[in-house]
This record gives sequence, C-alpha cells and structure tokens, in this order.
Amino acid sequence: MGPSGMRHSAILLILFILSIAGLSAQSIQVLQKGKDTSLRGLSVVDDSVAWVSGSKGWTAISKDGGKTWKNLSESSFHTVRKAKSGKLVLLTGGNGRIAIYQD
Repeated sequence: MGPSGMRHSAILLILFILSIAGLSAQSIQVLQKGKDTSLRGLSVVDDSVAWVSGSKGWTAISKDGGKTWKNLSESSFHTVRKAKSGKLVLLTGGNGRIAIYQD
C-alpha cells in the first residue's frame, strides 16, 4: 500500500473512532417493581399503550408508555394479542381459557 492508501486508511480509522465515540450505551430504567412474576407475553399497540401477561396473576395494561401498569386479571395467561379492531385484546393461556378484555 502506498502513501496515499495509508492516508485513506488512517482517515477512515479516525472517522470510525470518532463515530463510535459519540455512541452511548443503552440502559435499562426500572419503572416499577415489587411484583414477583415471570413475564410471558407482550403486545405493544403504539407508543403509549402496551399489554403484558405473566405468571402469578399478572395481566396488565399501560397507557403511558410503560411508566405505570394496571393489573387487569388475577389469572395467569401465556399470550396477549391485540385484535385487529383495536378495541379488543385476546388473552390466551392457563387451562385452555380465552379471555377477552374490552377497554
């Protein structure tokens, strides 16, 4: 490699180092704790609304981007899905049950 190729390599290396130096690592922020559960299902509707399901009677909805959660059921479900209509959410799981929640 000649002097011109070395300069190009050095410039690319410097640009690469500068580009990764500006990156910051992602972090996890605990928003709510205290519920001893194993999460099994998640359905994100939009930036504000999300559904989560898990063990030990934890089926919940958040309407503020996950900052707070409202428990909707004392039953454990394995999967949570939003219906195409946007109005119903089907929860399937424990003992072959299907529950429909309408907000």
